[in-house]
Amino acid sequence: MNRFLDFIRRHDRFAIVSHLDPDGDAVGSGLGLAWILRAAGKKADFLSYGIPRTYQWVPGVEEVKSDPDLLEAPPDGVFVVDATSPSRLGKMEKLLTPDLPVANIDHHPDNTRFGEVAWVDPSAAAAALMIWEMARELELPVGHDAATCLYVGLVTDTGRFTYSNTDARSIAAAADLIEGGADPHQIAGRVYENNSVEGLRLLGLVLSTLDLRDDGQVASLHVTRAMLEETGAMPEDADGFSTYARSIEGVKVGLFFRESEDGTIKVSFRSNQGVHIDGVAGRLGGGGHPSASGARVPGPMEAAKESVLRAVSEHLRSLAA
Repeated sequence: MNRFLDFIRRHDRFAIVSHLDPDGDAVGSGLGLAWILRAAGKKADFLSYGIPRTYQWVPGVEEVKSDPDLLEAPPDGVFVVDATSPSRLGKMEKLLTPDLPVANIDHHPDNTRFGEVAWVDPSAAAAALMIWEMARELELPVGHDAATCLYVGLVTDTGRFTYSNTDARSIAAAADLIEGGADPHQIAGRVYENNSVEGLRLLGLVLSTLDLRDDGQVASLHVTRAMLEETGAMPEDADGFSTYARSIEGVKVGLFFRESEDGTIKVSFRSNQGVHIDGVAGRLGGGGHPSASGARVPGPMEAAKESVLRAVSEHLRSLAA
């Protein structure tokens, strides 16, 4: 923490970046940190592109920069939050020049520990939780807007405090953020009860793709570009669909396959009953948490599904051996 305090004190203008395809934790932790740094008298910009519709209301989102070239002035320090490596930053990676100091805050176990200062804590439920802890430890101000942003990151990465990463630590942080002004009812409504009609129609098509394998231990769902076009839904409308496969009784591994514009297939791995699935994702070029990981594999859809399902089946057989 002393190294982070020194990092903040030594610099005046910060850029904050997170991973491609930002989720609630990427948006919430990035914007939350920006509010905290500004309250401490620093200049801070959060950079991201393609902020999902679900998070367009989060405080400060209207000031998000979509490209480093849009910054008013070059930063003298960079915070990378919730990203395992610079390669996960997309075009924001060009910010990480050799002469620009970087602080890395992440909770993914496969983080490459890059940066001048790196704090990687796989036991943390969310990057937003770590930023809250850093702010409290360093006595940095966490105002209403920062509390709202960090609560968004925490509630989404814990699945509304239902995932296995929910613990006393995350509940304590949530309570403190609520004391600081985060409104749990309003946030839950905006994140989880604001579905588009197109998204619900897409969900109907996706549920019809249910495929059960390995005596019901593995379930998969998928969405194609054609399904998006048929329903008029946006890709972000499929966020969260991966939980449906895992929620089936008896399923140990749930998979969700999403066809990207470039033809590659994004795979979300979700597991139950203590099955660690991050190793399978890692062998496919991805990574993440033991029970929630992801990877991108070559298309087309059916070939991608069969190769991933085969890898998952082999993994389950190895665990049973």
